[in-house]
Amino acid sequence: MFVRSQQVRIGAPLSFDEQHPLPTSLELLLGALGSDVAVSLIALANKKRVEIDNVEVVVEGSIDNPLVWLGVIGEEGTTALQHASVKVYVGTFETAERINPVWTEAVSRSPLVSTLQRALELDLQMVIV
Repeated sequence: MFVRSQQVRIGAPLSFDEQHPLPTSLELLLGALGSDVAVSLIALANKKRVEIDNVEVVVEGSIDNPLVWLGVIGEEGTTALQHASVKVYVGTFETAERINPVWTEAVSRSPLVSTLQRALELDLQMVIV
């Protein structure tokens, strides 16, 4: 796949093999969500002069019935992403009173959060470390 001047190699939509050589479409979607939240938070914090030393994001997702993707006879449901959770660990010496409004605004302005909240259960958390 080409995006502007970048080439991105993508594997299967789903894979249950840890040795799969390429990221799956689902992994890229979840990774993009985590990146969107992290970059939005950092950019807004910089703009508001709220110091963040580092950010780590853990994103997890679950699909309705992965056996449908495998074509298991008799399985029902869909391969739709049902739930995603994003947990952002923020390293900072700032107080929660300074960071929380930045987090709230960053999440509210995130294109992927806004889109995915309409389609699935989305759990967003920030932890100050």
